[in-house]
Amino acid sequence: MRFTHEDNPVVVSGLTFTPQNRTDNLLTGFLQDDIGLVENRLTLSLGTKIIHTNFTSLQWQPSVRLLWTPTDHQTVWAAFTHAVRTPSDAEENFSLAGFIGIAPGGIPFFARFNPNHHFRPEELNGYELGYRRLLAAKFYFAIATFFNHYGDLFSEDITGAPFLETNPAPAHILLPAQFGNGLVGSTKGVEIAPEWRPVNFWRLVATYSFLQMNLQKATNSEDIGTAPIFAGSSPRHQATLQSNLDFAKRFHFNLTSRYVSALPAIKVHAYITGDARFAWQPSQQFEFSVVGQNLFQPYHYEYAGSDPGPPIGIRRAVYAQITWKK
Repeated sequence: MRFTHEDNPVVVSGLTFTPQNRTDNLLTGFLQDDIGLVENRLTLSLGTKIIHTNFTSLQWQPSVRLLWTPTDHQTVWAAFTHAVRTPSDAEENFSLAGFIGIAPGGIPFFARFNPNHHFRPEELNGYELGYRRLLAAKFYFAIATFFNHYGDLFSEDITGAPFLETNPAPAHILLPAQFGNGLVGSTKGVEIAPEWRPVNFWRLVATYSFLQMNLQKATNSEDIGTAPIFAGSSPRHQATLQSNLDFAKRFHFNLTSRYVSALPAIKVHAYITGDARFAWQPSQQFEFSVVGQNLFQPYHYEYAGSDPGPPIGIRRAVYAQITWKK
């Protein structure tokens, strides 16, 4: 159980929380049981997360997972999960007004998103199927597929026709809008992860993931077009390659290269970059390390900024670190 008191004063014109002072509460619990159906071969896991906040009633998030090990070198799993994203101040207490332009006649034109005190939890039903096998000595291969169905997703809805508003002055045209639950959709994809240990102190891991996202307006939705933005803001392809060397449990050398495909909705290009880390651990309590991040280029863009202005690039960085623990 958690209680949080917050104060959100107005720091930017047109952006307000009402009320500014409030206390939020969060109650969570988790139950799980593992049932052995066939000894050392077949296991059923049942569980649920329980959550209650001041924005919603009691929400159940159950999950079912079946783990089958037909041989000592193979594992198959299947899972179902129901999850929710409960409402927050951002949907129920938040107001946002922004300038659009000048309407005919020289009148300022604004849009305003009003709070939605009836915003419903966003819901997910997820299905997963996976397989892992030892193909040869010290070489593993894993593949997992997934399908997720979403309902009551966040949307930006037009709630009426533009009208003339005189208070506050000066007179202006206002387009009324509201945060709603106007999107539905699905995602599906696959993840592949081979792993090879050519020698005991060297581990090579590769991963690849593919994501296809389909979002659309729900029946009677007045969404202004956020579905393509959400879908185009997630990469369809991601890949990584990792090399981890551990010498005598004292020296560690890690290399990571990663590829992320383009995000067309926010005009972020695909990129490849890499990290490196060397660490010396003379004892269990002390470690000295040197780390390089995003080494392949001076900077690159990963996401569009939420503030006005151009996106901020992720710059190359190198730093040293000393860690000591009792």
